[in-house]
Amino acid sequence: MTTQATPGKGDILGFSDLLPGLLSVSVRLPSIIRNMRELLGFEADAKLSMGSVLERNAEIFADKTALLYEDERYSHAEFNTHINRYAHYFISEGFQKGDVVIVLVDNRPELLMLIGTFSKLGAVSSLINPSQRGEVLEHSINLTRGRHFIVGEELLEAFEEIKPGLNLGADDYVTKPFSPRELIARVRAVLRRGRPLNSGDIGDAVDTGQVVRSGEVEIDSLRHRVTVSGAEVALTSTEFKLLEYLAQRPGEAITRQQILGGVFGYNSDVYDRTVDTHIKTLRKKLGDAKDCIETLRGVGYRFREA
Repeated sequence: MTTQATPGKGDILGFSDLLPGLLSVSVRLPSIIRNMRELLGFEADAKLSMGSVLERNAEIFADKTALLYEDERYSHAEFNTHINRYAHYFISEGFQKGDVVIVLVDNRPELLMLIGTFSKLGAVSSLINPSQRGEVLEHSINLTRGRHFIVGEELLEAFEEIKPGLNLGADDYVTKPFSPRELIARVRAVLRRGRPLNSGDIGDAVDTGQVVRSGEVEIDSLRHRVTVSGAEVALTSTEFKLLEYLAQRPGEAITRQQILGGVFGYNSDVYDRTVDTHIKTLRKKLGDAKDCIETLRGVGYRFREA
């Protein structure tokens, strides 16, 4: 016989819990009604697409905020410019109207930019759940007969693990696994029409033969081990190098370009969203100790002094 759990007091939503959401909707109600009227007024032969809306918004609301992501802000004009850069690059790579593009990218601005890009190109974005792994991920991808692959760097390892099991027929598929840094570097290269990329700041060398502590965080470079309150935290090699790099410079303001050079070895023209993605994952793994890595708006990051 099974017994049904009785909801606790904390499991029941009251009016006060719903009030912030209701107030938020009420503020946006005029805009919602206006958009609904516009949608209901569409005719079957209306020539309107996501791409045309992006262009219109970039012109009418150029400096207004289109997207907020952590400490980054994109205006409508900036957002549309990024999308156009992507589009120019993919056209140079042979992407065409009607192509199905498998997109395996985490939830971040580049995902929305890719969707906007393929809308403008007339291609179809087949979005794969970035939380999937192993056989489930393999099955999801095999269900989609995509001609191109766009794979975010944060998911490249998961993609490589299942790649042998994918139905990649030479006549049916052209695989394009990109990391964000490669994509942006190539986009910029296309836009510059062959102009060489600049060298980056390679940063300072890191002494790996010591133990660094900050609050409950202990980083043992010699043993390649990180603990929080004595409990070991499982980090990838890149995550460990990133944390170590920051910890060896406590209190210093470190730019994304310095991190790219010191940890990843990339030049300054490679997209720095790579750093933000790894920082976000690293903070999540550090749990309650995540505040040891501070965000400096418009600059980069800083490891909090002990």
